[in-house]
Amino acid sequence: MLYTRTYIRHQDIINGGELIIDMGEQPSLTWGAQRHDWPRSDYATSAAPPADLSATLETEQLVCRVGEPMVVRLRLRNHTAITEPVSALWEHRLPSQLELVQATGMSYANGVLTGAVNQLAGQTDTTFRFLVRPLRGGVFKLGAELISASADDPDSRVSSGLGDGEDDAAIVSFRTSTADTTQYVSPNPYQLPLPALQDNQPPADPEKADLSLHMQVSSRAPALNQLISYTLTVANGGGQEARGVEIVHELPPVLTLLNGTGNVLTHTIDTIAPGTSRSVVVSARVTSRGAGLSRAQITVSSKPDPDSVPANGYGNGEDDTASVDIRIR
Repeated sequence: MLYTRTYIRHQDIINGGELIIDMGEQPSLTWGAQRHDWPRSDYATSAAPPADLSATLETEQLVCRVGEPMVVRLRLRNHTAITEPVSALWEHRLPSQLELVQATGMSYANGVLTGAVNQLAGQTDTTFRFLVRPLRGGVFKLGAELISASADDPDSRVSSGLGDGEDDAAIVSFRTSTADTTQYVSPNPYQLPLPALQDNQPPADPEKADLSLHMQVSSRAPALNQLISYTLTVANGGGQEARGVEIVHELPPVLTLLNGTGNVLTHTIDTIAPGTSRSVVVSARVTSRGAGLSRAQITVSSKPDPDSVPANGYGNGEDDTASVDIRIR
């Protein structure tokens, strides 16, 4: 078994692995020196009292021009009330198309910015300030994390990656003033495995039809005389088929129906099978200026719903109602 790092895991040892270091005539000074060459452990290894460290990132502006320097601040805080001063090391990997302009007191090499704090006492913080510059238009998402600390943290692990939500890592974003929406994100090469996403919805009731209503409009800022359309979608997340589903749909007075009269419509859907959805489309023309709200609710269904009551009004938080507003430009 061939290993490329300077350590071997306990699991590899009990599986029969061994670590053999073969020294050549021209040793490499960089082999085994990168962070991904360091051994990882989920066990506490520090004899010092634990210290709850956190990191936050902020930019001086949310928008800047291409080529304009942007000030970024990284704040490290020791939340522990009584603890020995803590030393820590943090790292920020610059996204592509982002150039480092200035980072006094920090180290920078190969797109990686590193900073260190030697004595961070309890209930205190320290801030690192550096300047970056976007070379192209787009959205830039910067991430930084602690990669080592002299004390174990009770609620986070150093060098565990940017994607686990732990408070020793931070993410901030800004964009350029151009219309480009290309995203440039800090690399996250050493993310520890994340748990699988779990569904937070309750299981479908086999005896009911769990109907929900969603409304979408083709334009929320239409012009006078413009045609717009509303799409009403009813989904059945339950275990029973729903029949004869009726929806009452109210249009704002700034609109006139393309086919029909009045501003209150009743839509009927014959059947909605479990796990499926059905949609209704309504077209109207903008005939006056101002703003308006369109709303709808399910008023009739052949099966009971586990989390809503048909035709019981709006503003009650139930998922059988929907609304969307428009403003005429």
